[in-house]
Formats: sequence, C-alpha cells, structure tokens
Amino acid sequence: MANVALTTVEGIGLGALGIGLPDIVLFVGMLLKGIYQTAIGYGFTYDSTGERLFILRMMEAALMRNSDFEEKNAQVDNMIEGITLIGENDLEEQLQKTSSAFAVDMLLLKFVQGFPLVGVLGGVANPIYYKKIMRYVQMKYHKRYLMAAAQRNG
Repeated sequence: MANVALTTVEGIGLGALGIGLPDIVLFVGMLLKGIYQTAIGYGFTYDSTGERLFILRMMEAALMRNSDFEEKNAQVDNMIEGITLIGENDLEEQLQKTSSAFAVDMLLLKFVQGFPLVGVLGGVANPIYYKKIMRYVQMKYHKRYLMAAAQRNG
C-alpha cells in the first residue's frame, strides 16, 4: 500500500508540475522496488541473470492483452516450471521487449503528463499500472513458491 501511495503522489505531483518523461524512471524504480520486495517475501533473490529475466518477462506479460498475453504468460509459466533454458543474449533481448511494452503502453500518458495541470491525468495512471503489474507478479511468485514447496515435499 505504501508503494501504491508513493507512486500515486509522485505521479500526480510531477504531473501538476508538468514533468512527464522523467516520471517513467521514477515509476519503474518504484515498480522494481515492489517486485524485489515480493521476490524476497517469497524467498527468492533478484540478482541472478535467470531471476532478472524472469522479472522482465513478468513485467512484459502483465502489460499484454489477448493472444499476446497468453504467449507471454506461457513463457513466464515455463520459467516457473524450469522448462526454459537461458541463453547468453536472452536477458538483453528481454530488456528490449519489456521496454518496448512499457513504451507502447505508457509513453502517451507520460507525454500528456508533461503539460502542467493537465499532466495530473498522466500521473493518475501510475497506481493503475502499478497495481496491475504487481497483482500479476504476486500471483506468479505465489505460484512459484507453491510449486517449489510441492517439489520439496514430494
């Protein structure tokens, strides 16, 4: 809740001042903080290449719709099940895909946020996106935790 409140205040405050594009960096920072807290809460680290790839795939999948969501969600589930092998270029490729997904979804909102007062509308999107992405991330970490527990218990 604290992260949602902080991202809301930050987005609306910067929007009222007409600061839009720099808010993307702040928003993504808050989002990563929430994801890292979730990972740690379920007993997972977030500093290995495989974990970074997992996080980026979850972030991208959370922004997808329809058949694109199904495909990206399957990739995340394959990582949870240990099916995915990680290549040396996978992390860089996924970083590009995730940043493209964010650009498509958020760039217009952050552009609007660059106009004083009207920019509050762009800032209001922060908590909506934050909740959407975090809901997906929390669900996947929960699933991963339960699968790991089931494997430990036979």
